[in-house]
Amino acid sequence: MKPNLISFINPASTLFYPFFIARSPIWRVRFFAVISKDKSPISKQKPGGFLRVAAGLFLATFFLAGTQLAVAGFLARINIFRAYRLLNTSAFLQAEIPTSRAVRCNPQSGYTHYYKGVFLKKAGKKQESLREFDRALRTTAHPASVHRVMGEVALEKRDFTRAAGHYRASLFYDPSPRMAAASSWYKYGRAAQAAAKGGEALFAFRKAENLTDPPAMIGPSIGFLLASMNLPDAGIQAYLYGLEKNPGLLSFLPRWSLTMTKSGMTDFGKELFTSLDSRGKLDAGGLCLLASFHFHQEDHQVALKVLERAEMMNPEEPNIYLLKGEIYSKTGRDEEMNRMFRRFLEMYPNAPQKEALQKRMRK
Repeated sequence: MKPNLISFINPASTLFYPFFIARSPIWRVRFFAVISKDKSPISKQKPGGFLRVAAGLFLATFFLAGTQLAVAGFLARINIFRAYRLLNTSAFLQAEIPTSRAVRCNPQSGYTHYYKGVFLKKAGKKQESLREFDRALRTTAHPASVHRVMGEVALEKRDFTRAAGHYRASLFYDPSPRMAAASSWYKYGRAAQAAAKGGEALFAFRKAENLTDPPAMIGPSIGFLLASMNLPDAGIQAYLYGLEKNPGLLSFLPRWSLTMTKSGMTDFGKELFTSLDSRGKLDAGGLCLLASFHFHQEDHQVALKVLERAEMMNPEEPNIYLLKGEIYSKTGRDEEMNRMFRRFLEMYPNAPQKEALQKRMRK
């Protein structure tokens, strides 16, 4: 929500209200005429003269208050512009003073609370930022921007249900944001998926997929969602389509494998990596991931065959020997297990599991 220069100038125009009113015929006749022509004490004036004086004083007070409000609004917007220039830089902490001044000058403006909330979010004060955004929602003319940032804060706090609600509200007010529309729908889908709202997530992902410049991860995200909805074939197709459009996503295979294993989706993972293997997409590291799915399903002989292929492809891949050691451990072949673990530690001396493997070899 970028500050608008036109709205920045408008409040200052009210500074000239008293000048225009003072020059108007109505003001001269009804107020100055009383002072210049009626010389008698107020107690001897006609009732209408007193009312005209009172009305004139009321109008003067009213326009003086209006001028003060205009000045306060003017100062608030100056501070908003100062904060806006700082918030997207490494010196964003300096925006604390102008955002606080803006709120103090014009607490009724949604803009001031919005930018104070943005500062607090960047400063890591998520709870305080949500309070400012709540205040902004009551007064702002642009609720879509506020809801979008509140969704980001809730997503960072892993409050997925609230994040999905804010993204939904943001896209209700503005279904086609001028900037990063596909990203907004994608984040909405991620929040809804994490909140176990599969249908809502799929709708959001499909919207993001059909917009210009969708996120690279949209295909795998749809694939994982479809697999979790017991549609494995459609999930595999979504993964393969995403990888065809963005071959660089192959670097995410280890992360995907870990997520599928932790989610209890080893059947889907095995099918997906088998499909990738049949298309020649897996290197030695990828074959190790395929072997790990067979290992988790206790299909040890198939896993060993896949690891033999990986060793022929690249004998310098250390995970080959780690997985072989684990398989030999499960099948009671301790000598071969020790040999594989030693080979692994020679190739990867600073492995995180070094101490645990050494203890297992001593037994």
